[in-house]
Amino acid sequence: MERILKEHEITDLNKIFVKASEYAITNLCQYTKAREGHRTVMDVLIPFCRKYQEIKDIKQAINEAYNCAEGTRKLKPKLGRATYVGIEDKQCDFPPDPGAYGVYEVLKSLDPSQY
Repeated sequence: MERILKEHEITDLNKIFVKASEYAITNLCQYTKAREGHRTVMDVLIPFCRKYQEIKDIKQAINEAYNCAEGTRKLKPKLGRATYVGIEDKQCDFPPDPGAYGVYEVLKSLDPSQY
């Protein structure tokens, strides 16, 4: 990542964060099968990064993360522990995915208006 920033002479914090989020998602996707729709942290992380890269507005990206975290209520688990713990076959409304919601809470702390 440091090499990329130096090569492109990026010093603006916003641009650094955009590049870092792009780099992070690209690398993370090489190590996990989880993607959007699987009821995992990726249901928040991918849309947050995509929105931030697209509009470069942290508040709107955090809002996207919140909507996606809440959206996991309607998703049936496809990967991970949630596929076999506490889920009934006919159940269609769940609490939000804990990992996805936890990622949202971390991302929410990036909002400078909170401080």
